[in-house]
Amino acid sequence: MRRTLLCALLLVVPLLMSSSLSWLGADAGLSLLLNAEQDSGPSPLLTVLGLSMPIRQIDGSFYWEARYMFSTTFYGYADGKAFPVENEAADSLWTLALEAESVLGFRFDLGEKLRMGGGFCLSALFRWPVFAVGAGADFRADAFRYLMGRFLYTGLEMRLDWKARETPALGFSLQGLYPFFLVWEKGDVDYWDQLIIRGTVSLRFALSRAEEG
Repeated sequence: MRRTLLCALLLVVPLLMSSSLSWLGADAGLSLLLNAEQDSGPSPLLTVLGLSMPIRQIDGSFYWEARYMFSTTFYGYADGKAFPVENEAADSLWTLALEAESVLGFRFDLGEKLRMGGGFCLSALFRWPVFAVGAGADFRADAFRYLMGRFLYTGLEMRLDWKARETPALGFSLQGLYPFFLVWEKGDVDYWDQLIIRGTVSLRFALSRAEEG
């Protein structure tokens, strides 16, 4: 119940804080989820789709945005740990992921139409096991508790925006997100396990005459 409430707050609060919804973005990209678990399959490359919007317009050089990204993958579970597995794994869980992300950054003009920048990311990654494959139903509850207890990510991004006068505007971003929960994880854990590297393309559609955030 508490995790559901936290998820709802992370979805709703940015909307309440938004002083002016001047644009709405449609995002698509690829995420590499690094996996250090032995004998579990390679690190999966995931397709991500999402929405983005401004939280507040600080000034012309800074941006504060909210992003919601969706993806799916398969997870296995053994020895008290959930980990990504290959799609054809006999005993696994098809898992739906929702990432609620806040990004605070700085940008500068490279020319009349181009902007470059970077920022700090704080993300909450919620993962729900939806469908069980084989014996996956036997560990669905344990995998759910493990994944929902490990949701916090922090990281950095670099971005490039093309400032067209006409809508939509085009943007590119590259992010590295570190699993902050590894700080308190017990046992022998690789420092890069569950690290996310993501590249995203976004189209931003103006909703008002205000300049895009």
